[in-house]
Amino acid sequence: MREDRRPKFDATINLGHVMTLTGVVLAILGSYWSFSSRLSSVETQLVRMATVLEMSIRQEEQVKALTRRVDKLEEASDGRPR
Repeated sequence: MREDRRPKFDATINLGHVMTLTGVVLAILGSYWSFSSRLSSVETQLVRMATVLEMSIRQEEQVKALTRRVDKLEEASDGRPR
């Protein structure tokens, strides 16, 4: 006699299955929420950093313009007696 060695699965659903599935779904939703909040925090920081960088670049350009003006004034004053 040859025995059937294929695995047999029970098609019933019990409380353990429901609890396990609920736990998995809650874990997935919690992970998604956590990731989403962290991502929005990083995006906010990135926008702030871009704003600071832009302001820094503008200030650097203003300093360069002022330096050029001072240099021109010094050159102009070098020809005059003091």
